[in-house]
Amino acid sequence: MAASLQPSKAATLVLAGAIIAAAAALRVAYIASDPPHGLSVSRAEYTDEGLKYYQARNRALFGRWMISTPFAVQGHLKASPVPNLVAAGVFEAFGAGRVEARVISVVAGIGSCLVLILIGVKNKSTPVGLLAGAFAATNFVALSYDRLALFESLTVFLSLCAVYFYLRGGRRRFVFVPLFLVLAYFTRVTSLAVVAAVLVSAGFETWRRVTWRQARKAAALAALASVLVCGVALLLWLLPAGQILGQLKARFSSAYFQTYPLAPAAGDLFVRVFPDSILAVWMPFTLVLALLSLSGALLAPNEGPRTSPDALFSWWFLAVFAEVAFLDYRPTRYYVLLVPAACYLAARWLVAFASRRERLPAGAASAASWAVTRFFAAVAIAGIALRFLVDRRHDLLVAANLDTNALSRLEAFIESHFIGSNAVTGPQTPARILVETRAMWEHVERLSLLGLGILALAAAWMFVRNYLLPNGLPDLARMVVVVVLAFAVIVSQAGQALSFLGLRNRRYEVRAAERSIMALVGKRPDACIGGNWAPTLCMGTPYFTFPLARGNGNAWNTFQRFPVTHLVVELGSADEEFYLRRTYPADMARTKVLATYHVDFYRIALLEYSPPEGAPRPPWPFAPKGDK
Repeated sequence: MAASLQPSKAATLVLAGAIIAAAAALRVAYIASDPPHGLSVSRAEYTDEGLKYYQARNRALFGRWMISTPFAVQGHLKASPVPNLVAAGVFEAFGAGRVEARVISVVAGIGSCLVLILIGVKNKSTPVGLLAGAFAATNFVALSYDRLALFESLTVFLSLCAVYFYLRGGRRRFVFVPLFLVLAYFTRVTSLAVVAAVLVSAGFETWRRVTWRQARKAAALAALASVLVCGVALLLWLLPAGQILGQLKARFSSAYFQTYPLAPAAGDLFVRVFPDSILAVWMPFTLVLALLSLSGALLAPNEGPRTSPDALFSWWFLAVFAEVAFLDYRPTRYYVLLVPAACYLAARWLVAFASRRERLPAGAASAASWAVTRFFAAVAIAGIALRFLVDRRHDLLVAANLDTNALSRLEAFIESHFIGSNAVTGPQTPARILVETRAMWEHVERLSLLGLGILALAAAWMFVRNYLLPNGLPDLARMVVVVVLAFAVIVSQAGQALSFLGLRNRRYEVRAAERSIMALVGKRPDACIGGNWAPTLCMGTPYFTFPLARGNGNAWNTFQRFPVTHLVVELGSADEEFYLRRTYPADMARTKVLATYHVDFYRIALLEYSPPEGAPRPPWPFAPKGDK
């Protein structure tokens, strides 16, 4: 790397301090406010705050993790003990509440920015580390989830700690890398993608460093890979990754894969991962720069005894991409693990561009890998551009002076020919399967042709540039391009964050509902509130709550198993209001509405339940704390 790009130690400390301060300010400011409007297509960004830390709250308020009601939903302690243990300590020290739980994510998010900076500094890539930290600090998707009481931020932080110690090398990594990977795994099992990235990087590092003959190295690596595959399979079977296996099994046994041949179905999924996500709308510049960096980072020479962080973050990016592609349910939070790798790769491309480190690979295998990754990047960039165009159609309407009908036709054309879904929704006849499979192939082919078009334009630009500027762009011009692009990424992301935190867009609907529930329920030591929203809307109250919706264990024989006093029910929901009224008509007839609340797109009602006179009450789920 050019020496001129390396800041002094004093400048590094000042810049790192400013980045961490900005990260902290964006995550702490108005921490009690609701998530950004439309953060996800799922309500889980609201309901899961209470559900994830359900058992930690029970421990803090009632002295027990597990409730004694038979077949009851217990929470996430078994699959995710790490965040629940941390939350139990926080609740014991500061009290149980939503803000207290969010502090865990806030600290983890700030720590992730710091670790990204340290990875760059310790691997002699200080500019990359500082830029990556700045991108992560202002990234709207990352900070949105760092402000929520969910498990994603802590998973990212622990995974980054594992990568940091892996890249440091030495004997300590044999202790700290497994430690942090295990902690990340028992925070959220989706961190298995990072485990895969570390294992692949370790395999390539071993291949380069061992001096055996090629055949012997290949045999040893195959044996090691077999042992690792068997070990991972055993862990997946024994440990709480059963949900991932279950999701993959369900995915491949779904109508989507059972109806269509594997190749077009898999291709359709892969070309739609980014266009289907909010990332293409909220962080398109970061994604595009990361994709530009991908092939060069994978093929970067190993500089020194340690593995290149460029290659490791590339494998991280690809592993999470593959993991997300085959999940049948893909809300925004499933993409959060992709953000740190995208931020690092984006920063890496900018610094490499400024210091003239990009070069074509040597050798047939490297050239083929370079071509494949560039093609993948071009197809993904085409999908991102189309999704961004569709989502920002109203801005386009003003800029291009288009009429509404023309814009609607353009949107319909893009959705039907490039990035629309081809999911199966009903029984298929052989003729319909043939037609839809062909349509799916065309969907993949069109995006692939757009990707080839992007590659052709890039090649033409390189030819013209080399003809006009045989020595390449001047250093000053390169630096100007880098500064402009970095400024665009940081300002666009920070602008979204500041807009969300502004008075006009800032909302406190969850807090208002919680305060109203406390006022209406009053000081009832026997309060028992059921509902899918109940653990979240009552998180800062002293009441016992239990999640209740169609499909979970608490929905069976509810009023005979729980001493219900109130319900918090989402109105108009087939899984809550309609299910309860259909399944328990007599009990629901004995409820009355105390209040209704609007939270984002959802309407929730607080119902008071009056049991039949003289009827025996179900036992309390556990004794209050101190009465054991």
